[in-house]
Amino acid sequence: MGPKKVKKGFTLIEIIVAIVLVGLVSGMAYSLLMFSNRMLANSNKHYDVQNDIRLASSYLTKELRFATDLEIISVSDSKTEVTSGVTGYNYFYIENGIVNQAIYDETTASYSVKPISKLIMGTESSFVKDASKNNVLNLTLTANQEEKKYSVSTAIVLENFPLISSSKAIVGNSGLAVKYKTKAPHASLIQVTSITITGDTAITTLDGQIDLDVIILPNDASIKSVVWSISDTGFASVDSAGVVTAQNNGTVIVTAIAADGSGISDTHTITISGQSSTPTPTPTITVTPEPTPIVTPIVTPTPMPTPIPTPSFPVNVNEGSTNTSNAFDVDFGNNKVTTIQLVESNNPLIVLTPQIGASKKNATLQLAGLVEIDDWIIVRFIHEDGRIAVVKFVYSVSTKWIKA
Repeated sequence: MGPKKVKKGFTLIEIIVAIVLVGLVSGMAYSLLMFSNRMLANSNKHYDVQNDIRLASSYLTKELRFATDLEIISVSDSKTEVTSGVTGYNYFYIENGIVNQAIYDETTASYSVKPISKLIMGTESSFVKDASKNNVLNLTLTANQEEKKYSVSTAIVLENFPLISSSKAIVGNSGLAVKYKTKAPHASLIQVTSITITGDTAITTLDGQIDLDVIILPNDASIKSVVWSISDTGFASVDSAGVVTAQNNGTVIVTAIAADGSGISDTHTITISGQSSTPTPTPTITVTPEPTPIVTPIVTPTPMPTPIPTPSFPVNVNEGSTNTSNAFDVDFGNNKVTTIQLVESNNPLIVLTPQIGASKKNATLQLAGLVEIDDWIIVRFIHEDGRIAVVKFVYSVSTKWIKA
């Protein structure tokens, strides 16, 4: 028989080495796990910051875009007015890293203040009036997260400013607070219910003038403007501001019609005298008719309308609640348009006020005047590289404005 083998256990050194190796592996795994957790936590924080300022910028843009009155003021002034109960305005103010909104409640005659964002660094954010345009507000929101800084800047076009008055402009230059009134296009349109023309009823001086005015009700009508017209331009003329200028002796009727499409109007009769001449009426001449010769009728071909050239880039009408008789939105895909012009319309009362978006890839075509069924307009869009798209749009009650 050979020698008997004896099974040995692990030595103390082997056990210690094994424990050390297990500890090293466990430590590395733990360190990797903690590193991953820290990276995930930091990513979540960074995402929260970026998402916060994006949402805040989007909310402020949506709220201020349809402002009808806006003034840039200081934070202290805005808080003082909110505390004192100044009525009729809402407020945004940025303080201690928080964007706050104060909304006036007419029912309770008090303000409610709510935070829009809690991660914005107020000292690095601002509301700034565009130096070259009266109706553009530049908004910048900046946030810091550890050593990283995030910033969102946008240009807010106040679309109701040109609609209400061409001379209306943002008040103030820059600051961390704004006070404003707003009326979004999707809100119920408050139409004009009555128009009353006021002013003199006679012109007695040579080439004299009368400055007519209007009283429009209700006071909070959405569009408080009118379109002037006169019954006979041979006796007098009327301009867009309601100034009547005499030309010849006679009587004229001046009409003011609401520009919101409600059809409300008023008339004003003016008697004109003291002018140098009076139009001589055309005398009626009686002519004895001669026998009518038999003539072969000549058929005159119906003239065809001038064809509209194929657009060099797309122009599409955006469907939705913003498509009304007096306004509709269009977009140009990824193309940028710098100029929009009204070429022709079958309704001489229609006035086009285009409002090009900040990205130049879309625009709002704002119309003043009484828009009726089957009215059409032809509009020229000029691309920033010089290309041109001429498009005809037609209005109906069912489809609103569409491309013809």
